[in-house]
Amino acid sequence: MTRLTAKRVLKFIALVPAIAIASFTLFYFRAPLTVSYAPTMEVFSTVYLYPIEEMEIDITLDSGDETDCWYGVAIPGGTAAELEYQKSGGVRSIYSYCVRGEETEDFLRKNLTKAGCTSDETETFIQRWLPYMFYNPYNRISLLTADYEKATSLAVTPAPDSVLRLLVFWEGSWEYASSYGYQIFKSFPRAGFTAVELAAGRWVEDDPRVKSPWAAEPM
Repeated sequence: MTRLTAKRVLKFIALVPAIAIASFTLFYFRAPLTVSYAPTMEVFSTVYLYPIEEMEIDITLDSGDETDCWYGVAIPGGTAAELEYQKSGGVRSIYSYCVRGEETEDFLRKNLTKAGCTSDETETFIQRWLPYMFYNPYNRISLLTADYEKATSLAVTPAPDSVLRLLVFWEGSWEYASSYGYQIFKSFPRAGFTAVELAAGRWVEDDPRVKSPWAAEPM
């Protein structure tokens, strides 16, 4: 081996630790940045339509990930349009309540009424969704209005005079978690053609990366 070749070998050996450290740093600090995951929320929305007179109405609900549409004839006495969609990452809220399963019915009835829902709208929601919530030791519940409006869009044609949008998001829990925030709902006067969206949201049940308390049966 010549003296020149020997020097090159020694230089390469000296560089091996630096190469290993650089490779580790690249993997350790860059690899996690390429992995992004947010659980998916599924939303079941009921839009109550109260036109002044019977009319044809078109509804488009867009979550940014999915769009659902409804077209039909609404009557002054009230017509319910059913839509559903999914949204990656859900909707953030600064308010959250932790409610015992057996106290959830009273909580929903009290707060949906405060938010501006009628007794019929409230009772329909409770009858449909309470069976999924009642048997949970606790329910972590968020009632979203302005945050929900920012995260999703609702287009009703012809445009209503008064619109209320409310998303009730919940997840079951085995343990109590502190509630945070004190929510005050704005009054909702119903004037003219009124549209009320009352939606229920929860994490997608069959997503293996989310521990869903209702994957098989209500907890």
